[in-house]
Amino acid sequence: MTRLVEDWFGESFQRLDPLIQRLHLYDHTLYGSIQVEYAKGVAGRIGKTVSHKFGIPKTSGTSTLTVDISQSDGYLFWSRKFGDNGKRMDSKFYPVGNYPHGGWRESTDVVDITLGVEIINGAWHWKQKSVKIHGIPTPLFTSPKVIAFKEVVNGKYNFSVEVLLPGLGSLFKYSGLLTAL
Repeated sequence: MTRLVEDWFGESFQRLDPLIQRLHLYDHTLYGSIQVEYAKGVAGRIGKTVSHKFGIPKTSGTSTLTVDISQSDGYLFWSRKFGDNGKRMDSKFYPVGNYPHGGWRESTDVVDITLGVEIINGAWHWKQKSVKIHGIPTPLFTSPKVIAFKEVVNGKYNFSVEVLLPGLGSLFKYSGLLTAL
């Protein structure tokens, strides 16, 4: 058991749904069916190119998602596997400051994004603060925008991640209900 997330939120940790609290106190594996959606036209083609680098299926439709979550050395580690393609999307989440003014820096091989958090009705909503692509800071008005949340619905983790690009709108989205194994 680790208190990294609880310490970051402080007293506000209790405002999160109890299952979301539990998800962030212990190592977990989540699994479930998800929907992958791509935009039409140019936005969809860009979305497929970008998402494929992260192991996300290149076609709209139903897939599965396995997420392994662990904590180590001051960060959260999330490893996502979409379907049976064998490719994983790994992220490290580092705490920055404290709630409500701080955030979490999500780091992958390609993108470094800092996300603030808003608690709405026990759910965790990400609020994008900054983006670096291959280590280069990009102005928010030109960089991809991530809209994401996680909440509990009927004892399962409901989540949504959507990536938008200024001037084009939504590139792709994946969402679904995951069960803790």
